[in-house]
Amino acid sequence: KRNREAGKMKMSSDLKNIRAVVVGDEKVGKSSLIHTIISENFHEDIPAVISPSLIPQEMCFHGVDVSTAIIDTSSAGEDESVTEEEIGYADIILLVYDVSRKETRMRLEAYWLPKLSRLSNENRKIPIIIIANKIDLATEDDDSGAEFSETVKQLCRQFPQVEMGIEASAKLPLNLSEIVYYTQRVVLFPVTPLYDSFKKEFKPYYEAALKRIFRLFDKDRDTILSDKEFYDMQQEIFKMSLNEEDLSAIKELIVEKSTEEAIHNGGI
Repeated sequence: KRNREAGKMKMSSDLKNIRAVVVGDEKVGKSSLIHTIISENFHEDIPAVISPSLIPQEMCFHGVDVSTAIIDTSSAGEDESVTEEEIGYADIILLVYDVSRKETRMRLEAYWLPKLSRLSNENRKIPIIIIANKIDLATEDDDSGAEFSETVKQLCRQFPQVEMGIEASAKLPLNLSEIVYYTQRVVLFPVTPLYDSFKKEFKPYYEAALKRIFRLFDKDRDTILSDKEFYDMQQEIFKMSLNEEDLSAIKELIVEKSTEEAIHNGGI
């Protein structure tokens, strides 16, 4: 029955329809996270695996008409084939572990991430968000805060599908809206194909594309985008206009982040 229900929830190829599949060891709080996200209430007594659900529209990415299904899975051995089928349909994986049980953290690297890599292929690498759940139970010895950040960095290096990590709690609740936000953002606006987060630089083909765009809008060929040229670029690409205050803020950010002199004669 559950397999038939999952099939009904399968989304189309339109990226505005997102299918998020939640996986992880037994009793790490997968179902509680989903239930609390959907109902906005925490309950101790819920089914071991809950039915596929749609995230409420008011929690979804602002300005984007997006429908997000969140799919619970079983970690029981007899349900492995069903869980693998769900993973195959996923647009994104939420991999959950319990910060108060170190063995569930160890199994991310030893079991879950190799398994998820195996179930992907070169043409379709399903992005993964690590969820450090039950942060309300964390002690000083548990993997939280700065240690969690280092754990995620390490896993990102080993498994390129890992996009980020989020500390969460269904009980408090904590960071549930962030889970929804980043689940949608990673699928709708993927950064990994464009930016190398470890080298802190753009991918070569993306840098080449940006330079091409710059040249197209540098109408007077002086290697500087005047305010008018920048306004024109904004309107053409994003179909939105900028006011002077917005442009000033962009210039300030460019100056702050640039290692070279980025503003010449008032232009960029």
